[in-house]
Amino acid sequence: MTLDPVREKRLRIAGLLVALAGSSVAVAAVCRFIMSVARNDVTGGRHLTRIPEYYIQIGAHYARGFTTGFFLCYFLMLFAVIAGSWVDEILKRRRSERASGRSLPAPE
Repeated sequence: MTLDPVREKRLRIAGLLVALAGSSVAVAAVCRFIMSVARNDVTGGRHLTRIPEYYIQIGAHYARGFTTGFFLCYFLMLFAVIAGSWVDEILKRRRSERASGRSLPAPE
């Protein structure tokens, strides 16, 4: 199924904007996680009276960091797939135009 080139360009730009917005939110969250670990500022719920409660609190904190890192990787991959396919399509078009001997159109 082929889309209208204008519509396809709009969809790609929208996807790139979503990927950039998601990446920026995830980067901010990862930075907050790293800074909380660096400052030893791991906050939890109730007062820790026993060692198992401490490990549960630390485990929950690191699970949030892992989840945040996962979403950062997801949005970066989304950006890479959209941008890579767009560049690949442009390069294929240029190669086919060069092979057929037609001149390249002026950039928009």
